[in-house]
Amino acid sequence: MVDVFLDIETVESSRTDLKEFFKKKQKHPSKMSVKKTIDDWWANKADAELDEKIAKTSLSGDYGEIISISFAVGDGEIRNAYRRPGDDECIILSELNEKLQSDIGLRKVTQWIGFNHLSFDMPFIAKRAILRGATLPHGFPMHSKPWDKNVFDVMTEWAGFGNRISQDELCFIMGIEGKPSDITGANVGQHYADGNHEKIKEYNNDDVNKLRQIYNRMKVVI
Repeated sequence: MVDVFLDIETVESSRTDLKEFFKKKQKHPSKMSVKKTIDDWWANKADAELDEKIAKTSLSGDYGEIISISFAVGDGEIRNAYRRPGDDECIILSELNEKLQSDIGLRKVTQWIGFNHLSFDMPFIAKRAILRGATLPHGFPMHSKPWDKNVFDVMTEWAGFGNRISQDELCFIMGIEGKPSDITGANVGQHYADGNHEKIKEYNNDDVNKLRQIYNRMKVVI
C-alpha cells in the first residue's frame, strides 16, 4: 500500500484550427442592442476575446496540454516527466505511466494526493490520455469525489468542499517556505515559450515537495 503525490503544469492549446472553431461560435455580448455598439465590439474587441479564450484552454484538458508532471511515491524521490517543444504529448503521458508503474511496483495505491487535483490535475491528465491514446496506471481516478477513499485533495480538506485556498497561502499559514516569486501557474506558459525548461521542472517538483509537507502535517490529525 502506498500514496502517490502528483502535480502538473499546463499550457494553452497548440491547435492551429482552434481560433477558427471558436470564432464560428462567437457572439457579441447579449446585453448589447445598438448596432453601432455591436459593430464596434466586433471590430475592436472580438479578436481579443478569442485570444483570451484560447489562453484559458490551459485550464482544461479539453484543449490545454501538459508540459510537466512531477510526482512522488510515498516518501520516495520526487520525479518528473517533461515534454519539450515539438514532442508529442503522448510522450510525457507514457513516461508518467512507465515511471509510476516502476516506482509503485506490486504495491496498491492507497491514495492519489494533490492540491485541487480533483477538479484539475486528475481529469486533465485523464482527458489528455484519452485524446492521445496513452495508457495510465490501473485505477487512475478521473472524476473522483472528495469523500472517495482513493483520493485526498489537500485544498478541499483544508478549505472545505466548494471553498478554495492557494497552496502558497496554505504554506504561509503552516510556516512552510512559499513558492518562488518569478514563476507561477499563470506565467508558466511564457516560461515554456522562453525555453526556461529547468525552471519549470524545479517549480513543478517544488510543488510536490510542498504538497507532501502539507499532507504530512494534516495526516497526523485527519
